[in-house]
Amino acid sequence: MSDDRYNHYSEEFKITEQQMLAQGTKLSQTIITLSGGALALSVTFLEKIAAEPAPYTLPFLGGSWLLLCLSLLSILLAIASSHQAMDFHLDYLIDCLNDPEKEHERPENPHNSRTFVMKRISLWACVLGVIFLATFAFINAVLKA
Repeated sequence: MSDDRYNHYSEEFKITEQQMLAQGTKLSQTIITLSGGALALSVTFLEKIAAEPAPYTLPFLGGSWLLLCLSLLSILLAIASSHQAMDFHLDYLIDCLNDPEKEHERPENPHNSRTFVMKRISLWACVLGVIFLATFAFINAVLKA
């Protein structure tokens, strides 16, 4: 591969990697804000608007709380796993600096797949938690009135 071509793809790789990191950070922050905000909003809604919710809607409320807490927990685990993945990669780079032969023995980073799974769990738990909460609120605020 020519130097120009290598430099072009290397630079494009760096830009894409930076964009992925920024998007991952935004996604994590959004999930934390939305899940935490929805939990707080649900408590306020229960206290101020639907002090006596329809009994058959309580599973929606409980389900939303469970899912939103799962979302928060799994995004925190994803962030921790992502940090472990970076540590793993830095250790590999240090090994390569100390022993150039290690460059050809690039190990698979076990933390990458765990981070991916935790982020997906968090995203879907957040979406479903908001849907459950919206269902609870709709039934108790609109249909009950």
